[in-house]
Amino acid sequence: MAPSGYFAFFSLPGELREVILLYVLPVDSVCTIRPYRQHAVLEEASSALGDLFVVSYQMYQEASAIFYRQRGFVVDVSSRRAYDEFAAGNELFSPQLQEVRRRIRSLTIILKRIGGDFEQKLAPVISDMILSGELRNLRFQLLSPAMDTVFQTRPLLARRSGVGADLEHTPPFQRLLSLVADPDLEQVEICIAGVHLRFWCAFHEESRQDCPCSEREMRVNAQRWLKVDWKRLVKTYGNVQEILRIGERW
Repeated sequence: MAPSGYFAFFSLPGELREVILLYVLPVDSVCTIRPYRQHAVLEEASSALGDLFVVSYQMYQEASAIFYRQRGFVVDVSSRRAYDEFAAGNELFSPQLQEVRRRIRSLTIILKRIGGDFEQKLAPVISDMILSGELRNLRFQLLSPAMDTVFQTRPLLARRSGVGADLEHTPPFQRLLSLVADPDLEQVEICIAGVHLRFWCAFHEESRQDCPCSEREMRVNAQRWLKVDWKRLVKTYGNVQEILRIGERW
C-alpha cells in the first residue's frame, strides 16, 4: 500500500536537515581517484548519494554540498598521463566539473614530479579551488623520482646522481610553495616518501643523521611518509609575499 502522506523535509530548519543528511551520506571515508577510471568522480558521487541526486534540485544542492565539503579526496597524479586523463570530459579537472570541485574542502595530491605539467595544468586548478571555492585543507604526498622502476633495486642511485638538483629554484617548485603559503588555507601538509632526494633531508621531521633514506634504513622505510616543515621551506626558498591575517598560520 502506498503511503497516505509525506514528510515535509524542507520545512525543517537548515541546520537540522544537514544533521539528517550527515547520517545518510558516507562522509567518513576517503574518496581516492586514480587515472584510467572513466567518470571516477561521478561514479563515486552517484553511488554515495544514490536517489538523493534525483529527489529534487534543492536536495541535490544540499546533499552534494555536504558530500563534497565533508569528505576527503585523494587524487593520484603520479603518472604523467594522469593530468590529461583528469582534464578529460566529466573528470575532476575538466571545465564541466569546475563547480563540483570548487565544493571540495579537503584535498590530497599524490605527486611524483614537480614539473611543467604540475605548474601549467594542476596548480591553476588548485588555486581556483582555493580562491573561488571551498578548499581549505591541502596535502601533498611527494613520491621521489628515486622510486621509478629504473631505480627500484637501487633507489639511492637517484639521490647520489644529482636528480632534482636545484629543484628549489625551478618555477614549478616555486608554484608549489605559493600554493601551500596561500593564506586562505587552514591546514597544510607536505609529506615525502621515506626514500627521497637529498634536498628534502634538511626539512623533514627527523635529523639528517637519523634520516630513514640512509642506505641502512632504506629497505625498511621505503614506504614511510615523513612530514616536511613547509613553513621553514617557504621561508628559506619561497619567493612568496607573506599575507598575514587574524588567526594566521605563521
